Amino acid sequence: MVSVLLLMACLVADSARAAEDLWTQTGPASQDVRAMAVFSNTQLYFYAGTSARGVFLSSDGLHWAALNAGLTNLSITSIVGGNLVPCGATCPIPPTVWVGTDGGGVFRSIGGDWTPVNNGLSSLSVSALAFGRGVLYVATPTGLFKSIDFGASWTAVGDGLPSAGVVVVAVDPHDPANVYAGTIWTGTSEPVGGGVFRSTDGGTTWTAASNGLPVGGVNLTGGVRALTIDPRSPSTMYASLLNTHWCPAPCAAPPANSANVYKTTNAGGHWTTSDVGLWIPVTSLLVDPFLPTTVYAAGYAGGGFGGVFRSVDGGASWAGVNAGLGNLDGRALAFDPQNSSILYAGTAGSGVFWNHFSPSGGLCSTGQALCLVDGRFQAHVAWRSGSLSGTAEAVAITRSSGAFWFFDPTNLELVVKVLDGRSANGKWWVFYGALSNVEYTITVTDTVTGAVKTYFNPQGQLASFADTGAF
Repeated sequence: MVSVLLLMACLVADSARAAEDLWTQTGPASQDVRAMAVFSNTQLYFYAGTSARGVFLSSDGLHWAALNAGLTNLSITSIVGGNLVPCGATCPIPPTVWVGTDGGGVFRSIGGDWTPVNNGLSSLSVSALAFGRGVLYVATPTGLFKSIDFGASWTAVGDGLPSAGVVVVAVDPHDPANVYAGTIWTGTSEPVGGGVFRSTDGGTTWTAASNGLPVGGVNLTGGVRALTIDPRSPSTMYASLLNTHWCPAPCAAPPANSANVYKTTNAGGHWTTSDVGLWIPVTSLLVDPFLPTTVYAAGYAGGGFGGVFRSVDGGASWAGVNAGLGNLDGRALAFDPQNSSILYAGTAGSGVFWNHFSPSGGLCSTGQALCLVDGRFQAHVAWRSGSLSGTAEAVAITRSSGAFWFFDPTNLELVVKVLDGRSANGKWWVFYGALSNVEYTITVTDTVTGAVKTYFNPQGQLASFADTGAF
């Protein structure tokens, strides 16, 4: 039986790839991957949708081939599907898969050529697809549509949805009549409704489920970028929003963007911010189906900042998990269908990466470790003062810097930062600045290479230091 787990056995054949919490590139080479879907029955079916080259299919995660026969539009926006026919050990039936395109509508494939399935659609520009228990939804600029015959025909649904447009859809995995839609909004002189909407009758009628979200108003434009449901507790959801605040001329301040992730535990009845440590616009969100307190987010903030972030406390706090991720412009996420500790990330220009996360996920699992540069570097501090000694407690400040306290959480003693100086001298740089003359030892570990650097400060010395050749 060829499965994703066997794929992983092949991928980790050498020690470099065997490391947990380290991303490894798998292909398709140099592709801008915007959507992914992974299925497994008697073999692996790994679909990667790209922005301009159509769909690539892999049966082992290493070797990819274009699967575009019948596909008249190669700009893929979304992929959904499933193994609709029960399949035993001798039944290699491929999954039924649908792709949404930017201009060609929806196409369907059962392991082979694509067939357009657009009967009833008023627009062929698809922003999102959703599938659950035989029911399909497609979001377009002219409305939301539903199919109960696997795409053969579509019916408009959306009584109560704003005219601005639906951009993401999520279906309750236990009840396909329970559907959520994320919308965009445009600020005008009057407040404009938007945000998240909920239907409990399969899309026939909709009501706002946006309490707590900044969703429209004077001089505010934006929209929901991603929406995901906890498969074990469907009343828990996460949504990412990107808003632009603006003012008409003459304007005292330039437009400013705000990106936030929100969480609800009562089916959209109320949302609260859930993004401490997550400071990038998020385009993809996933909840671990077996460990619902573990949530992943992918996105990009520009300037080389972005990638994949992970929360192990139900979204209360986040940290980057980007060691080995050669492209930080994250666009899509997908789990291994047999092992949720294996995660795939689609990137803009570098194809797909995979990572086998350990239980800690490469994160600093205690408050005594400072994770820097999206988790690549970890810093610990041991201190001594007379007969007293201990391990310092860490306080994150920015992606590259943080602080430590020794005796009192309101009194910081030391600041540490790691900067990428490779463009200047090929090295990572370590800096620290003292706010205390207590004896301490700083240990900084590069989790990618395993290299370790230590810095010692004797009792009575108040020092700052720069190591521009650290790693």
